[in-house]
Amino acid sequence: TNGPFGGNINSLVVSGTNIFAGANHGGVFLSSDNGSNWTAVNNGLTNTSFISLAVSGTNIFAGTLGSGVFLSSDNGANWTAVNNGLTNTVVRSFAVSGTNIFAGTRGGGVFLSSNNGSN
Repeated sequence: TNGPFGGNINSLVVSGTNIFAGANHGGVFLSSDNGSNWTAVNNGLTNTSFISLAVSGTNIFAGTLGSGVFLSSDNGANWTAVNNGLTNTVVRSFAVSGTNIFAGTRGGGVFLSSNNGSN
């Protein structure tokens, strides 16, 4: 089996039939066959040190160790930074409630986005 490399796996999320793994220092990996094979999906990521992942609808959020939050709306094929208003860029955890995304940061408190990370 070909698995995610580059460090510890800090986060796993499921979106439909896809499994996403956030590696400590290897980026985001995708499996669409129940974990038998994994592919790195890091296009657009400026930081591949990941702490947390979250799914909201068809959007995937990735929290990094120092570069804030990235969003993918195409199953990880492309990522865009969504940090407007985020004053702490170490995102340790996410919670999703309806259309609200909560980002827990290291030492900076909790941030809320109700528009898919735009603000």
